[in-house]
This record gives sequence, C-alpha cells and structure tokens, in this order.
Amino acid sequence: MKGSARTTVEKLMMEYFEAYNGGDYEKVASIYYAEDAVLEFPADRIVGRKNILEYLVGVNSGGTKEILRPTNILIDGDNVAVQINSEFKFSEDAPDFFLRPAKKGDSFLAKIGVFYKIRDDKIVHITIYEFRSTT
Repeated sequence: MKGSARTTVEKLMMEYFEAYNGGDYEKVASIYYAEDAVLEFPADRIVGRKNILEYLVGVNSGGTKEILRPTNILIDGDNVAVQINSEFKFSEDAPDFFLRPAKKGDSFLAKIGVFYKIRDDKIVHITIYEFRSTT
C-alpha cells in the first residue's frame, strides 16, 4: 500500500472518531457513511445511512453519551481494524440500556473490536465483534 493511501484512510478514521465524539450524528452520517452502508453486530444488522443515523441518535439519547477512544488501528488498503474503548456516560437513568442498566451519573467502559470497510472515502461496512463491559 502506498503511504499516501494509508495516510488518507488513517486521517479519515481519526476525523470520523472526532466527529462522532462531538455528537453531531447527522454530520457523521452525511460525511462518513455511504448511502448503502451496513452496521453489523453479532445479533443485529442495520442497513442504510438513514437507519444507522437513527441507531446512533437512539444510543446517544435519553441522557446517554458514547465516547469512542481508538487504542489500536490497523489499516490494510480500504480495510480498517480498530480496538476501541467505548465509554458510556449517563446524565439520566437508563434501566433498559442495551449493555446493562445504568443510573444517572454512571459511567462505564466497553471494549469493542470493529472492522471498517472504506469505499470512495466513505464507510460502507462496519462490523462490531464484541461488546464487553469492563467497569
């Protein structure tokens, strides 16, 4: 892989994480996700930019805020593998939160492994392999 191609993908991913953490999910979806993007979890699959946006807004609503902190990034062409410390903070009770119930003021860390596929400077596929709460 040429150094400049790797730099472009790495820059795209770092800008993506910064934008995600900024909380403007409409901007994140419009800039970084392809129209036909797919988000896969072990037990679920979300297809399309609009549906992924709805998911992101849902996860980060009701007093819940997710912060993504990549710890390791491996890039091979248009494929990106990332270890992420995903911190969830709660400003309201979230008894039905998908990882575990949370109370106002709670914060916990989930370690996730994520694979991204990039096409034309857009994320076309995200596969999340593990959610493991550590705190």
